[in-house]
Amino acid sequence: MFLVVREKTDSNSLFRLLQDAGYELTTTTDQSQALAMLFVMKSVDAVIVDQREDEHASFDLPRHLRALRRNVPIVLLSHEPLPQIPEYVDACISDQEPLDRLVHVLDELADHPRAAA
Repeated sequence: MFLVVREKTDSNSLFRLLQDAGYELTTTTDQSQALAMLFVMKSVDAVIVDQREDEHASFDLPRHLRALRRNVPIVLLSHEPLPQIPEYVDACISDQEPLDRLVHVLDELADHPRAAA
């Protein structure tokens, strides 16, 4: 199960890509709801935060998600490449990269899970 948090983005291509790869998705556009969902969901394989439409996105949500579930991978989809990925984000994929790279990143994270701290 993957939780996808998106910023008003038309994510049809993202959903299609992940569903075609066999992933089961739960989505929300509300950050508070995302935190609540992560709190109550028993099995979450990764959280994908889609901030591609927000050129001035903050890292508050990924930081709060990491505090809530230390061992769940967080993948950030961003408008532009980040000069440095924050320690609480496991991977970042920008608009300049092919979206199908996300499937490869998720597979890698599944093979090498983050240890609970």
